[in-house]
Amino acid sequence: MQVSIYNVVDISNLAVATKKGGKRDCSQLSFTSAHASFALHNHSGASCFCRLNKKQKSQVSKEINGNCERDLFMNIAYLGWGSLVWNSRGLKVSGLWEKDGPLLPVEFARVSNNKSLTLVLYPEASDMQTLWVRTALNDLKTAIQKLATRERTSEENIGYVSIHENSSRCNTIPNLLPRIVSWAKQKELDTVIWTDLASNFKEVTNMEFNEENAVDYLQDLTEEDLNNAEKYVRNAPEQVETNVRKRLKEELGWRSLLEYQNGFWLDKNTFIKADKAQINMVERKIAESTYGKGEKAQMLILTNAVEMTVDKNGKILGVETHPKFGLWLDAVNKAMKSQDKKDSA
Repeated sequence: MQVSIYNVVDISNLAVATKKGGKRDCSQLSFTSAHASFALHNHSGASCFCRLNKKQKSQVSKEINGNCERDLFMNIAYLGWGSLVWNSRGLKVSGLWEKDGPLLPVEFARVSNNKSLTLVLYPEASDMQTLWVRTALNDLKTAIQKLATRERTSEENIGYVSIHENSSRCNTIPNLLPRIVSWAKQKELDTVIWTDLASNFKEVTNMEFNEENAVDYLQDLTEEDLNNAEKYVRNAPEQVETNVRKRLKEELGWRSLLEYQNGFWLDKNTFIKADKAQINMVERKIAESTYGKGEKAQMLILTNAVEMTVDKNGKILGVETHPKFGLWLDAVNKAMKSQDKKDSA
């Protein structure tokens, strides 16, 4: 194969060649770095290593053989649907989480060490659009080890499929493998890795897993454990709208934080949205007869909030901005629930 190379500053990151007939096709390979890029093309003349120093020439020569039968770079991605998306805990990823992962049956069906219900693959669950992100790692074994460390579990509980090596592990729901492989090929990924923990709800609670039992389990938790469970559900990606999550929103008001950020009607004349939403426990004075005493209650804290007032015809009467804006969460949820009923009527 004749090769031309141009516009080179460094060759620290190598992108993936497309596959043809099970082998790597070297007719077009794109190579990128933080500073510049170069490409390899079939060329009728002699090989030309433009603007490469001696060390770089040697590295390229070692990386490329005549048939391109081995990977120059393993294109590896992690799948996510729960806390991995908003809290990587040091796991090395490259870029942002994409929202068009494979459709997989996911539900809040596992009891974690802090007693929260966490999202796992569950055979009877409805399919959810998962998320995915490329890893900054270039080695399958290391990428699996790092995810296992992040999840505080063994490597046996990490699922993967390597199309290039024709190997896989998919223990929780084995028949999902073809679906994941098909999606990976569409995304031109060599390897996909995910957390393959199963439900342990029945083992921990002695109850069959269903929506009603999930809610009952949570309502029996201590206040501290319930708050932890609530944070997990609220922070879960909004697109992972499982049946249990819908039930928790209806019965406990556990909406995703993104719902508050995107905006809500506080009453028929006041609309509020914000750049960021969080929920804090704040002391609230209760009845006048208990003056001087208080109870902790949840307050919705909105950052960079915009408050818009309209008349009955929808005409804007005024707009105010608030760097920080606090509202009692029970009042907000009541207003949003009322609006939900109007929208569904």
